[in-house]
Amino acid sequence: MGVVNQPFETAASGDPPVERWTLTNRSGASASVINYGATIASVRVPDHEGNLGEVSLGLSTFEDYLADTEFLGRTVGRFANRIGGASFELGGRRFALPANEAPNHLHGGQDGFHQKRWVAEDDGEAVIMSCISPDGECGYPGSLRASVRFTFNDEHELAFAFEAETDAPTPINMTNHVYWNLAGAGSGDVRGHLVQIESTHYLETDDGLVPTGVEVPVAGGPLDFLDERAIGDRMDAAPLAPRWQRGYDHCFVLRREAALSRAATVHDPVSGRVMEVLTTQPGMMFYTGNDLSGTIGAGGRPFNQYGGFCLETQNFPDAVNHPHFPNAVLEPGQVYRQRTIFRFSTQ
Repeated sequence: MGVVNQPFETAASGDPPVERWTLTNRSGASASVINYGATIASVRVPDHEGNLGEVSLGLSTFEDYLADTEFLGRTVGRFANRIGGASFELGGRRFALPANEAPNHLHGGQDGFHQKRWVAEDDGEAVIMSCISPDGECGYPGSLRASVRFTFNDEHELAFAFEAETDAPTPINMTNHVYWNLAGAGSGDVRGHLVQIESTHYLETDDGLVPTGVEVPVAGGPLDFLDERAIGDRMDAAPLAPRWQRGYDHCFVLRREAALSRAATVHDPVSGRVMEVLTTQPGMMFYTGNDLSGTIGAGGRPFNQYGGFCLETQNFPDAVNHPHFPNAVLEPGQVYRQRTIFRFSTQ
């Protein structure tokens, strides 16, 4: 296994160049990340005939990533997903955040982690990206140091290890927003992919996709993926407010058997590719690329609606405003640590 560093593109503004790190295993499968947004730009793994194919949705140029509104492959924070009313109370003080999805706050705001130029280094086996979010950035308290360690091993396991430390109490919820199509990026939609999710409940949301605080049983309904079934089987019946495109955009409450537990398995019957998701997180957002239509991906491949799916492992959305949700506040002296693995195989 090795790591190769190459220029991705130099920004016209004269900022430092965007660089690309590629981790390749002994079979030739690979995963590439760029330091703009600590972004997964490419994942190439074999199908059931041994042919390598691109299974993540990436873009061609730095300018494409600057214009991207779908967070393709990005690391997001300080707080992934939504914070209701774009505000929260902490230590008796109310903090206002940018309402970049009015009236709510989404994925850390317009200047969140997905827009940062991360400092990157490699140790021959992993790529470690780090950034500093200063006190008051996007309204968040405390100076926060964050890092992501990316690895890709000979067992075709792509792993993200997130860490963060702060000098003042602050909400934290990091994830990666990579989109997958196991049949191949740009090959069509993913409604025929078979999904199984380790969850008996999902979070009810209001019209803005902010949790109400209620956990709803999935049994027998359109969000019941306890047994494997096709993404498209009951997609149109998934409960979403009329303002949203039809599809899945829901946070599942994961069944946990250990610190690192299996969250989901996805199988594409055509390519034979299988992807297992393991995580230390309590929740997972299942999103089916409902708004991807019109996006032009790497190599000029168009991404259609439902052209990719996300399994964003994370704490619950708006957890900072729901005391009964898992704790989402990092204190000075603590280290935020979360880990997610995407394991690829064939059948």
